[in-house]
Amino acid sequence: MALYSRRILIPLLAVLLLMQFGCASKIKGWSQEAYRTPEPLVAELRQGKLGVLPVMVLEHPAKEDQKRGSKPLPAPYTPDEVFETGEMLPQSTGADPNRLVISEILLRKLRANLFSIPIISPAECLKSINDSGLTAAYLRFDRNYPKLGVNSEYLSSFSRATGSRYLLISTASFSEYSSETSVNVIWTFGRKTVLRSVKILGQIWDAQSGRKLWEGYAVGYNSIAPYESPPLPEAIMDQAVTSFVGIMLPGPENQDKR
Repeated sequence: MALYSRRILIPLLAVLLLMQFGCASKIKGWSQEAYRTPEPLVAELRQGKLGVLPVMVLEHPAKEDQKRGSKPLPAPYTPDEVFETGEMLPQSTGADPNRLVISEILLRKLRANLFSIPIISPAECLKSINDSGLTAAYLRFDRNYPKLGVNSEYLSSFSRATGSRYLLISTASFSEYSSETSVNVIWTFGRKTVLRSVKILGQIWDAQSGRKLWEGYAVGYNSIAPYESPPLPEAIMDQAVTSFVGIMLPGPENQDKR
């Protein structure tokens, strides 16, 4: 009887320890390309510098709007569904921590590309724009872009100020869905889990000709079960940006997409 009890007790203790201390939950990512110029993108970007404007961080609509569009998602779910709860609104253009972090991650991933594309950092772009007396114009562009899209006059002026023919404009949204906030709940085998996600969407424009060269978006997301420890927010951002840059500038295994 003692031996039988020990055989039951040891696995039970293991399960309890797992629930107590948790285990790391896996971060996943996916991406989708919406548009790519018929001309080879990499060859075009090599003709001039690519200015990377700071990532614009968007916020969710008001709680009333969330409640209207927040039905529990059936399992299995597709990541696209969690971003269809309402229009995203621009946040302030100040030194938002998420904005600084995701812009830095994006810069690092772009500068690690295999194609030696000259990159101008978000900080360098902002300094050049400020030095050119375009601060007010940039603030208007930053505020209006999520709703109105690209303004060719702003692009031309920012291009001249930064010395970059090409501009990468991107937005990011951060989401967490759980029952405590009265939004979407994802059920996995009868257990309630929390979905945290980061979505980044971007466009590359040729400011000289006014042509859009590329558009795409990517998502990094993580489903946290009750016994799992949440990952750092930076890790989810990193996954989203990795997928984003990966579809923008595919590696050698996808040379036909360049």
